[in-house]
Amino acid sequence: MTTLKKLKHTQERYKSELYELHLYEPSPEYYKMRREELEYNIAVIEDAIDIEKKMIPMKIMLYSFVVIAISLLIWGIFSE
Repeated sequence: MTTLKKLKHTQERYKSELYELHLYEPSPEYYKMRREELEYNIAVIEDAIDIEKKMIPMKIMLYSFVVIAISLLIWGIFSE
């Protein structure tokens, strides 16, 4: 599973836990604390997802560079 899929899965888990939090009828203090914690975790994961999406072009460029470098090395070895 890729990092992006893991982050999205974790985000969905936190969102469902946040949605189901009121069903357990916790004490008001616990409810407020847990809700804030879940909302913070969701925000952090959303930021991480945005960063991961922005890194996709960089990863593609890096992989392309590695493939081209290896191809040139192999070509240089066998062309002589």
